[in-house]
Amino acid sequence: MTQDEWVMDRILFRAKKIRLFEKRCIRADEMSSEQKGIIFRAIPNEITPVILFWENANRWTVLGTRSISSCTNGTVVTCGLDEIKKCLRPVSVGQEVENIDKFESEYISLEKVGICVWAPSGGELLALMNILLMFPVKLLVKDL
Repeated sequence: MTQDEWVMDRILFRAKKIRLFEKRCIRADEMSSEQKGIIFRAIPNEITPVILFWENANRWTVLGTRSISSCTNGTVVTCGLDEIKKCLRPVSVGQEVENIDKFESEYISLEKVGICVWAPSGGELLALMNILLMFPVKLLVKDL
């Protein structure tokens, strides 16, 4: 088993455990052809998508085995998962930091890299945060 396969299994295991696929999240292998076209034109080639949060062509987030990419209003940001270093928090556009309601927020600030990624508010956002807290994954062996 390669590192990518192991990370994919861990992400899917966590997503199933927290019932993420019962919400507005889909497995990458279940993306529509429209979604695939939009996403694969926007993300770097080295990203292997695992799960997708989709609102429309201008607002989505794809979590891959090594990176996360998010699009808001046509602007795509990408971050390596190992760069996250468990430093993240929910944020809301236009609200003071002290007044953030994590159940209403639609963005996660990846504080070490200075970018925000979108996810639907509520359970989906909290579930994505839970999954992102796994990173960085420390593997001592390149191939399991």
